[in-house]
Amino acid sequence: MWAIARLDLGLTDDEFGTMTPYQFEGLLKRHLQQREHQEFLFGQLNATVANTGFARPENPAAPRDFMPSQRVKPTEPVERMTAQEFSQAIHALAARHAARLGPD
Repeated sequence: MWAIARLDLGLTDDEFGTMTPYQFEGLLKRHLQQREHQEFLFGQLNATVANTGFARPENPAAPRDFMPSQRVKPTEPVERMTAQEFSQAIHALAARHAARLGPD
């Protein structure tokens, strides 16, 4: 958090030290909105150039196509345990814990 306050928000150590978490969160949200707005402006410019050049794309580009914050990162599907598998895992964990503790 300190690095974000110093480098991205330009706060001094004293300013950062006297802020409440809500104040810091508010400044950070505003900073992110400003960054996204700047990306949008550059995205508009790039989309306009791409769509009006000599080699126009078949599908027109949109500003979000040039905005890093709007790119969706591919996520790998998470394999979830069934209720029975979860129950077996918890029972095995409890049994290992009990074995480590030994008899009462």
